[in-house]
Amino acid sequence: MVDWLDTAEALVLSPWLYVILLVVSFLDSFLPAIPSEPFLVVAGVAAANGDANVMLVVAATALGAFGGDLVPYFAGRALADPVLRRLPPGTRRRRTLDWVGTQLADRPGLTLVTSRYIPVGRYVVTLSAGISRLPWRIFGPYTAIAVLTWSIYIVMAGYLGGQALQDNVILAFFVGLAVALAVTPLTQLALRRTWGRPRRLRAGGRPR
Repeated sequence: MVDWLDTAEALVLSPWLYVILLVVSFLDSFLPAIPSEPFLVVAGVAAANGDANVMLVVAATALGAFGGDLVPYFAGRALADPVLRRLPPGTRRRRTLDWVGTQLADRPGLTLVTSRYIPVGRYVVTLSAGISRLPWRIFGPYTAIAVLTWSIYIVMAGYLGGQALQDNVILAFFVGLAVALAVTPLTQLALRRTWGRPRRLRAGGRPR
């Protein structure tokens, strides 16, 4: 673990830091095997220590995540018909897909924003949004909100930990990661309580 942290610190000090952040958050959106959160927390710690610009860290992370979420969305739109043919009604995967589609139709904002905080969930929801042909005018703005809030809370978890523990980078990293993990369910709860329930969408994206 210490070797991994040494490598992460070396990358954070690289002049390519913001490009690396963009690429990592881009890939994390549709490749769950590449988690971006630990690296983003390290970048937040680096920003607290003056080795990076916290605003650019947030911007690069959010931009990469937004671009990454477009991949499963547009893939879902392009492959919707063959995917639905391969998933007959009544099968477990089809029921899951239909359930996610119902959530997106009933409450697209809440579903898209909260799923961003769940590594595998974000991929399933964005793919389902494409397969169910959720209109871009709904998917785009809510996804932008989702990636921006996610980026701010992940990076700031590391930043605040770094501010408080500037003499111990490794401890600051673990504190920041713990804060990030704790904030996720609290954020989801707050969104559920404050986000209004929009009207259910008909096929084609028109509200009933």
